Amino acid sequence: MAVVVDDAELLGDGLAADTLERLTRTARDSGGLVIAAGTTEDLMLQRYRGWLAAMRRARCGLLLNPQSYVDGEVFDIKLSRSTAGGWPPGRALLVRRGALLAVQVPMG
Repeated sequence: MAVVVDDAELLGDGLAADTLERLTRTARDSGGLVIAAGTTEDLMLQRYRGWLAAMRRARCGLLLNPQSYVDGEVFDIKLSRSTAGGWPPGRALLVRRGALLAVQVPMG
């Protein structure tokens, strides 16, 4: 199972949030995949509740072009101050269980 959600911060509450929380649990337990996209500012506002909190606890994701060292909070990680800004398009940090790897995402 794979679920992809764009503008995830807009679905943090209500019926959609309940459904996404169930799907997130099912994906975790069955080896499925949930991909949630949103701005770090908006995702940070909902990082402690609901299905987005479960996503944060997984500490896995892709942080595209971090603008501030606090952007790592989306995945409950600490970024160095030198991490912020000035990255070329498509540059990202791959976060896997809190470990970081700089990657380049193809743009086209």
